[in-house]
Amino acid sequence: MMDQIQNNSKIFRVSSLLEFNRLKKGKFFRSDTLWFKYILDNENDSPFKLSVAVSKKYGNAVKRNLIKRRIKNAFYMLSDSQNIPRNFIVMIGVDRDVTSEISFEQIYDSVEKFLAEISKFNFLKGDLSQ
Repeated sequence: MMDQIQNNSKIFRVSSLLEFNRLKKGKFFRSDTLWFKYILDNENDSPFKLSVAVSKKYGNAVKRNLIKRRIKNAFYMLSDSQNIPRNFIVMIGVDRDVTSEISFEQIYDSVEKFLAEISKFNFLKGDLSQ
């Protein structure tokens, strides 16, 4: 695949209501501290999009923004070694049970597990059947 995220270093945000509604019906994966909803957007050739949701129960705005930056950074770092197609849309959230601060290593491991899990199902190659 020539149009993978490595060639387009920018990760775009999920912005339209239509994309959020489609993500609600997408596949679900849960790790120790994070949850992931994901779809492969076959309808149009959109760039890789990422949305991060952190509840206000997690902490103040500074802590919520820190965790969002850490999640995005983990995706940037792993995108060099993973083949993430352009039309992949992901929503990531922090579990409601998590009240303490999540380290970058925990986030990195969760994102790595997620990418390893979806690669088992050939999701990155466009096969949606599990």
